[in-house]
Amino acid sequence: MPVPRVERFDKSSRDGTLLKCCRIGVGSPLVVANPIGIHPDAWMPVAAELDGQFCLLLWEGRGLGSSAYPVNPAAMEVTDHAADLRAVASTCGSSPFGLIAFCSAALVACEALQDRAFAPHRVMFISAPLAQRPQDQVILRFLKRVASEKNGWRGMAEICQAFVPDEFRSGVAAMFEQKRGADAFMRTIESYVRYRPSPAFSTAPLWLALAESDDAATRTGNEIFLKARRDPRDRMVTLPGKRYASLVRPAEFARMLAEWWQEGVTVPPDVLQSVQKIGGHFG
Repeated sequence: MPVPRVERFDKSSRDGTLLKCCRIGVGSPLVVANPIGIHPDAWMPVAAELDGQFCLLLWEGRGLGSSAYPVNPAAMEVTDHAADLRAVASTCGSSPFGLIAFCSAALVACEALQDRAFAPHRVMFISAPLAQRPQDQVILRFLKRVASEKNGWRGMAEICQAFVPDEFRSGVAAMFEQKRGADAFMRTIESYVRYRPSPAFSTAPLWLALAESDDAATRTGNEIFLKARRDPRDRMVTLPGKRYASLVRPAEFARMLAEWWQEGVTVPPDVLQSVQKIGGHFG
């Protein structure tokens, strides 16, 4: 497998929190919002397939890995992570960029997209939990129990390691080298469970990519979300995959991204300004 070029850099977020970021590969920029706890290097196999066409921009979540812990420990809300996303995306300058939000990071993307100045060329949510599900509270209780145990941050690392290919598990472990990693993880998960995403944004066509293994609640929630957006350009697509990590089979994913990037048209700013927001919040 060819090894794409990797450029590491720092970027300060809105509140001054220093984020450790990277660009992987060469091409049109794709900003990738990872679920909390997943190391950017887990996207290396996909980046190798995309090199020459797309450049992936990723960052280590605030309080995790080499990124700084915010001065205000409570600054782990969805709004704070959305500010991080916008800060990383700002490094694209005037270049059109795509936004890919994986799993729970779709909630962060929803919040970031409420800012009409934040205007990706394309948006894709992969296996996004866009509806409140009964299992979310069960998962939260389980995570709280793990976090309360002695050396609980190592338990958090083990949970996240289950979601990435074997060769990238050491990178995930690095995200939890200190107890602060578990603290950041728990505060973020709690904010995810409280958050209710709104479909009231219209910056670009939205693709919702679901795995074959996604549960019925996730699929139904995504369908309701698309309907609430009332945008005929949006699409629901299916990714082959029986477990979380196999959602991003590199060659197949690369082909889908090429189609996603070319399809549809970018909405002019004057049209965006005339679009009425859908009232209220989803969920």
